Amino acid sequence: MISPLVQVRSLCKGYQEGSFFHPILVEAEAVLFPGEVVALLGPSGSGKSTLLNLLSGIDTPDGGEVWVDGVCLTALGEKERTLFRRRRMGFVFQFFHLLPTLTVGENVRLPLELTGRGGREAVERARSLLAAVGMEGREEAYPDRLSGGEQQRVAVARALAHDPTLVLADEPTGNLDREAGERVMEILTDLVRRRGATLLVATHSDQVAARADRILRIRDGALVEEGVKNP
Repeated sequence: MISPLVQVRSLCKGYQEGSFFHPILVEAEAVLFPGEVVALLGPSGSGKSTLLNLLSGIDTPDGGEVWVDGVCLTALGEKERTLFRRRRMGFVFQFFHLLPTLTVGENVRLPLELTGRGGREAVERARSLLAAVGMEGREEAYPDRLSGGEQQRVAVARALAHDPTLVLADEPTGNLDREAGERVMEILTDLVRRRGATLLVATHSDQVAARADRILRIRDGALVEEGVKNP
């Protein structure tokens, strides 16, 4: 039997607003397996981004545990979580978050350089991934010269540069038109599956959810599975 890559155990998180405590996640439970694509659905404010921040170790829960690849993130200190995140996780954001002062190639190489894998290896890896996302020959361009869809394809290449086991995407098509969004998701899901990584994508889009193997929905603070898309 395949062991889960991610385990969410009795996860709780909320925020204090004046004298009122606002719960976001309440005893949330979920597992993600290697090689699968999972869509995370829920209305704005339901906790999708909060869950991604907890899974990445950017934030810490009020209760419960997050396990990734056999490591309990909630038992690690901040520095240890940061190092784990750099080595094992990739991120794709709605607004791209490419560094404007770096070229396309430099942006993609950055995750490798942060983990001590610079030099020729990083250059070749970046070139290969840019070709895979349809951005071959654009290594020397700067982000402000690219369309939104092109920037997001570069962001996908950057997210996968260091071979992460877990990729977290937060509304990756939310700032793109339908055609560009479909192309980005096609590229992202194909590359993730080919590498045997796991992708969790928070989205409002039915088109994005349709590409997932499973759907999880945040409902009243709990994670509810809504069915297997691709058995």
